[in-house]
This record gives sequence, C-alpha cells and structure tokens, in this order.
Amino acid sequence: MKLTVAILAAGKGTRMNVPDLPKVLVPMNNKPLLGYVLETIEQLKSSKTVVILGHEKEKVNNFLSQNSFSNIKTVLQEPQLGTGHAVDQTRSELIESNSDVMILCGDVPLITLETLNSFIKYHNDNNSSLTVLSAIAPNPTGYGRIIRDDNNNFVRIVEQKDANEIEKSVNEINSGTYIVKSELLFSALERINNSNAQGEYYLTDIVEIIKNDGYKVMAYPTSNIDEIHGINSIDDLNLAEEKLNKSNREFNILGLQQIAIGSEDKTKHSQLWQSLFGLPKISEYRSESENVDEDILRIGKGIAEVEVDIMQPLDINKKPAVHSPTLNHIGLWVDNLEAAYNSLELNGVRFTPGGIRKGASGHNVCFIHPKGNEQSPISGEGVLIELVQAPKELINKLK
Repeated sequence: MKLTVAILAAGKGTRMNVPDLPKVLVPMNNKPLLGYVLETIEQLKSSKTVVILGHEKEKVNNFLSQNSFSNIKTVLQEPQLGTGHAVDQTRSELIESNSDVMILCGDVPLITLETLNSFIKYHNDNNSSLTVLSAIAPNPTGYGRIIRDDNNNFVRIVEQKDANEIEKSVNEINSGTYIVKSELLFSALERINNSNAQGEYYLTDIVEIIKNDGYKVMAYPTSNIDEIHGINSIDDLNLAEEKLNKSNREFNILGLQQIAIGSEDKTKHSQLWQSLFGLPKISEYRSESENVDEDILRIGKGIAEVEVDIMQPLDINKKPAVHSPTLNHIGLWVDNLEAAYNSLELNGVRFTPGGIRKGASGHNVCFIHPKGNEQSPISGEGVLIELVQAPKELINKLK
C-alpha cells in the first residue's frame, strides 16, 4: 500500500521564548525544526505529505514555498481543538488516498530515516491496521503511556493527565507517531470526543476505537528514545542541539588514555603514585629535544587502563616548563584520529607542529596546542591535549 504523511505543525510553542514564531519554525542550528522532519520524510518518497497549519500559518507557508519539498499540501486547523481535530483537517486530502497514513509531529527533529523505515516494515510485516511508535523512557512524565495486557499485547494509550497511579508507573511511552490505514483513520476520527481533562479531541483515541472495531493494532518500540523527543522548551532545544551535533560529528572521544603530571622534581610524585598508590611503572621516556624525563605508570586494568606520566624537565632553565601548570598534559582515546584532526582544524583549533605522527605510546597521535593564536584561536588553555588513535579492539568495546 502506498504511503502518505500528515505532519502536525499548528502549535504555538509558548515556552520557546519566540512568540512571533510557530513552534515548528523555531531554529535548531539555524534550521527550523520542521525542516529536519521534512528532509527525513522526503527520503521516504511518500505520494503526498500534508502539513497541518495553525499558529502563524503564513510564516509556515512561506517556509514551505521557499524550499523544494516534494508533494506538499497544506490544510488549516482553526480553531485548534486537539491533535485528533488537527488530523481530521487532512480529510479532504487523504480520505480517498487508499494509503497507509503516517502521522507525526513537526517538532521531532531527531527522528531518523532508519527508524521510520523500521517502523513501516514492522507495520507491514505484521499486517497491522494501526501501529504506534513507542519507546521505553527512563522518565515517562508528561507522555501518554502504552498499556499492554499480561501477554504483552497492546491494549490502549492513556494520556498523563488521565492516567491513574498504576498507569503513570508504566515507562513505555507514545511518541505521537502512527501509521494507520486511511479508511480506518477517518472513520475513527468521526467517533472521538472531548470528554477528557483537557477538553480536547485526542488523536490517541483512534487507537482504542480501531482496536474495538476488531482490527489489528500494535506498538513498535524504537531503540533510541532521543529520536522521538518533541521540543517543548528551551532546555529541550538545547539538549536536542547537543545530541544532533554529537551524531553529526565524524569522530568520538572514547575515554581517557593518559594524564601527565609535571614538576621540577618528579621524585615525590613517583613515590606517591608508585609506592603509596601501588601503580606499576611500565617504562621510562627521556627526550633531549623535548626537555623531558618521565616515568610512565599504569592505572586500571583492561579497557579501563590509563597511562600516568610523571614528568620533570631535564634542564629546569629550558622550555617546555613541564612543571607548570601541575596538570599540563591529558591524552584522550579517539575512534577516528584523522577525522578529528581535520574537523577540529576547520573549526579553529590550533595543533602543535607536526600534525599526526607516531607517539611515545606507539599509537598515532596529534596535540592540541596549549595556547591559541589569531588564525587558530581555540586551544587547550594551558593544557596540552593529546588525541590518540584508539586500537580497533578498544573502539569495538567502547562504542
């Protein structure tokens, strides 16, 4: 069956501190939230995508007209009487579509194509008439709960404000994303009412209606709860930006590889760390060119092993002055050192001369300079940061 899409985009977003914008146009990394959703939907190649407008509809329309999204139609929800009422506004566009209608919110920018394709496959493989996308939430407060029977079969969705204490303790939540056969969708929407705590027409009510009509209804739990989080506050937006930036990075910091402790005389440090802390000394390193004499110790075991370097200058009158500051060198395991170097350099990070090379540890390394300059102002601010290429076995265990 062909796929069509309905996107809820009528909300005000009163907690976003941008009263002149609808919530779906609030920018995240300089792109509106709705833009992320539509770019993902575009890859699904739906036969039609209907965007439900409301608050500041002209601005959303302008955004849509300025971008080349395929097969976009718009409908207006006015007044705004709930999510069920919103989806019902797509009736003129979708009731005769003979399609599976995917319904999702315009403020879920982290939803991925991979998740949506898995969701669609689950729906089709199980010959479901309606499928809910769900997730297991560490803190389900504020979300509708997925209620299952003793055999783990889906029963219904109950909203937070209408849930009893037992239902509130359930941690499987409704994402607000559904796939439902078009002919069943609009039949069910005709029968929902607003007899609830909010006095609104809940889209969730169609689930119980369709199930009671004898059709197969299921819930598919996604493995990544971050993808389904809606943006309802500035804190939500900041968190989503952080997660998006992390997922877009070409490299990851896997953990601490080493620390270096400098002093004019390493004797007392070595006594503390070796004799009193019990750290074994695994090697030494001396370099005239680097003016350094160090004992290399080991702390931890297995994948938690970290190198501790106790350093002193060979000549106190020569640079580098490894005794100041006290902690002046930190090494970090990186899964893709070349990608890290290129990405950070493009973003204004200053590296020490020499680029990527073989380090004393035997691994490829590069060093973020402890001091920046005008061309590359970002630095370690007094700490020499060493990025170390992690071996494959460590990457596989830590990622």
